Amino acid sequence: LKGMLYSLMCAMRAGGSEADPNDLTDFEKKLKVAHWANVAAVAAARAAQQPAKAQALRSIAASARTSILRYVGEVPADKAFLEAGMACREAGRHSSAFVFLNRFLDITEAIDEDADASALELDNSDYVQTDIPFDFAIPAAHYLENEDDREAVRDQVLEMSMQQQVEQVLPTRACASCGAQTYEAAAMCHECKAVSDECCITGSPVESHSLVRVALAGAPAILPCANKGSFNTWVGEFGTCPLSGVAQQQSF
Repeated sequence: LKGMLYSLMCAMRAGGSEADPNDLTDFEKKLKVAHWANVAAVAAARAAQQPAKAQALRSIAASARTSILRYVGEVPADKAFLEAGMACREAGRHSSAFVFLNRFLDITEAIDEDADASALELDNSDYVQTDIPFDFAIPAAHYLENEDDREAVRDQVLEMSMQQQVEQVLPTRACASCGAQTYEAAAMCHECKAVSDECCITGSPVESHSLVRVALAGAPAILPCANKGSFNTWVGEFGTCPLSGVAQQQSF
């Protein structure tokens, strides 16, 4: 799917003024979701094979799954929050995992209780100062079809709630433009609305002190930069840009 969307996006970009801007925006969102889902899956699989590099690869997977939440309308909400929560848990980001998995449980309850439920009726207090939408469609059916599997997630969340190091709060960072504390993974500051580039590897906001330009070799400039740490980890393992397939060199 990612390859098909990338080829389509390249063709639309090449079409220039003939391409409908709304179509470009829509396909770009879908491409980013498919791309970061692929990154997360590949990184998690390699982490299982490379114990010495597992933490760095799990961190990439967690960041990629977290970035998908920015486009939660493009993927079923319960699936997006479950996968982000589980990836964060694997990466040791327990507070983020707790918040995301709680959201998953809220969505599953809404699916069970009201076919016409709106996400706006959920408790959105954890997401007010983020760029994660809370006006999205409640899925008509569960991503986790087996009720026992959903209960297992509930048990994990309960277990996490009793751990002292777990807080029901998402991490923050200082906005490079206004200095306000904003959601760490936000591509747009909630305070001044400054927009950051999204990392090609993880989707995380690119910090100026660690910015790396991705070698394009004639490929369209879709997600053209990355954070150095994630870039070097990925390129060290795979040698190419995960979006375009163009060969890359680590940056030092």
